[in-house]
Parts: sequence; C-alpha cells; structure tokens
Amino acid sequence: MREFYYRTMPIEGSDSSCHVFKIPTRGGPSEAIATNLTKENAELIVAALEREPESSDYAVGILKRDYYSDVADVASDLIARIKSGEIEDEDDLQTAIHEDIDGHQRIIYTFQAKISLLCSDNEDAGEEDGCLGDNPTVEQRAFCAMRRDVEERLAAEGVDLSDPGALREEEDEEDEEDEEDEDKSEPVESEKSEG
Repeated sequence: MREFYYRTMPIEGSDSSCHVFKIPTRGGPSEAIATNLTKENAELIVAALEREPESSDYAVGILKRDYYSDVADVASDLIARIKSGEIEDEDDLQTAIHEDIDGHQRIIYTFQAKISLLCSDNEDAGEEDGCLGDNPTVEQRAFCAMRRDVEERLAAEGVDLSDPGALREEEDEEDEEDEEDEDKSEPVESEKSEG
C-alpha cells in the first residue's frame, strides 16, 4: 500500500478544485489533507511520488518551500510596516505578529494548519513556550509554530524583536548618510556656471 496518494477534487459550490494528498504526519498515522498548492507544485509532488515512492522527502520539501514562502511574506510585510512607522515598539510588533498569523489561511483552515505543522521546524514551539493549554487544537499548535518561524525570520532580517523601531532608525541614518554623500558629489551652482 502506498504511503501517499493524490487526487484533484472539486470544491463544492465552486468552479475551483483543490489537491488532496495523503501524507504521513510526525508521530502519527497518515492523514488526508487538502492544499491550495499551485498546480505546478502539486504536479511536481505527484511526479516525484510516482517515480519513486521513497521520494517523500522531496514532496515534503516542496510543501516546506511553499510554507516558508508564506512565512517570508508575513515577515516582509511586518518589516515594511516597521519602516513606515506603523509598528513603533515591541507591543505593536507582538500585536501585529499575532493578528497577521491568527488570520492567516495556514492557521484558520485545519488542512493548512496540518501542512504548517508538517513543514515547520518549530512544530513543538507551543509546548516549549508553554503557550498551549491542555488538548490544543492543530490550529493552535500551527499558530505557535508559525509565530516562531516569523520571529526567527524577522531576527534573521535584522529586526530586534524587543526594539523594532531601531530598524527604522538605522534606515533613517543610512538615508541621511546617502543624502550627505549626494550633496558632496554634486557641484555647487556657482561651479556649474563657471564651466
């Protein structure tokens, strides 16, 4: 019996369809999950699994790439909001992270939450942080994992989670230095007319 299967299923009440995979979950039995992967990524997974059933690492790698692309998008949006001044301090940043992840499709849809836990390197973040109560849902666990992934991405991008405004201040200083350099390299008006 194959550990994986794949099929395209119509979404009820819609002209759209979703890709359904049966994927093994960490520490548990295989589960059927639906995903909104691009058709190209879904076809790559199918081709890999048909070619070599042991290529499950490759298939999960495609899912991980898709997941971490979403993590990067959330982090990029947060960085843009920090630079614009919308996020000024640690409280603003923590609130923004919470709201962005809490409403993300990878958290609010159970099948996406399962994919998130399969893909995240921080699937145990909730237990480690102590932020989960008894019998947490898959969505709660996925929230904690994605939150940790976004925080790690922000830190890798140079954001101090306890002082996000420092990123904006550094950029302001760089802009001022660039302006000073431009001022020094432009000839003064009187020098232009002499030439």
